Amino acid sequence: MLFAIPVGRKEFDRAAESDSDYMNRNVLRSGNIRVAWDEAYERVSGAAEGLIRTALELGCTVVRSARLTDLANATGSNYDTVVLFSHWRGAFLEEQDIIGDLDVIRDRLPEFVGVEGSSGGANQICKAMNRAIQDGTLLSRIPDASIVNAGRSDHAIGKALARDILDEVLSGLVIPGNRIELGDGCHSPLAFASAVGESFRGVLDLAMCNSVILGTFLDLRTQNKIRHLHWPDLLLPAPQMTKVEAALRLMEAEGLDYVSARLWIEEQEQNGAIANERDWYS
Repeated sequence: MLFAIPVGRKEFDRAAESDSDYMNRNVLRSGNIRVAWDEAYERVSGAAEGLIRTALELGCTVVRSARLTDLANATGSNYDTVVLFSHWRGAFLEEQDIIGDLDVIRDRLPEFVGVEGSSGGANQICKAMNRAIQDGTLLSRIPDASIVNAGRSDHAIGKALARDILDEVLSGLVIPGNRIELGDGCHSPLAFASAVGESFRGVLDLAMCNSVILGTFLDLRTQNKIRHLHWPDLLLPAPQMTKVEAALRLMEAEGLDYVSARLWIEEQEQNGAIANERDWYS
């Protein structure tokens, strides 16, 4: 079990003082570390600590502040299931993502996002780029029809592809999107997939937002040789951790494999059959 987001107050404070995309973009929006902890992250930390206690009790290996090398070690060992809690730096841009000269960006944008993207400040430029990512028009610039079709059939993949196009056009001018953040920084899908052990044939649970993108890349890279669980939307970490803990308890009680236990819990939640988090394994 790999935790690449903070667990506990000390890890939270260290991450808050770093350049963590997860902390800056998601957790510290108010700018107040104490408020962010008290009003939101303490619950995440509590869920993580509860999961860790259960995981250790049931004989799992737990790694905190997980790095790319930890992923490589976990998938290169004899583990049949690897669960990763991490952060996905997605497709949309914010002002702090602009690191290059605005005039240079303005010169390059009209061809891709329309005339209105070539005027205004950083905020207006970001809005223009995000509209182009959202509406899917950039996909027409991809020559491979099968990739275009994949982007049009899955909105998350379509947004990721559009952002890749803009990142290529604005290389060195914006911080790239479509990155997974681990304890040692942000990594491209290629770097992530390359770190997964070549002989790994277990299950990889990508318990992070929009992990369908990373899962799709893994399939292409490994020719569908790795079983993985992925999720298409934004996820709140605390409920995910509680559900993984419930899956572990269910495996222990009923003898289920991880995928069956995890998906059963998801199905029960979607059907409204569960009223209380603890009912998942009671």
